[in-house]
Amino acid sequence: SLLPAMIRKASPVERPRPFRCQDLAAFELLGRPIWVFDIDRKAMLWANTMAMELWNAESQTDLLHRDFASDMSEATSRRLAEYRRRFQDGERFSEQVRRA
Repeated sequence: SLLPAMIRKASPVERPRPFRCQDLAAFELLGRPIWVFDIDRKAMLWANTMAMELWNAESQTDLLHRDFASDMSEATSRRLAEYRRRFQDGERFSEQVRRA
């Protein structure tokens, strides 16, 4: 299950520049699944190797081309809309995935 953690207000900052995949290469070293998901497009933008394992993807290409919108539950859609609202309000937070 996903558990919200470490919620806090962010200081106002400029809109971030678009990222490049090489900007995220260091996340491979963490040994934790990390991914970037576009809430509006309901599409994965990037994932490290651990995230590909978590999402049962054979490759990053497989994961990036996966259709998340077609089988997304209403509860997940609502949760993502809430994330968007909170991000727009300047909040930062993370969630932890617990494996069974």
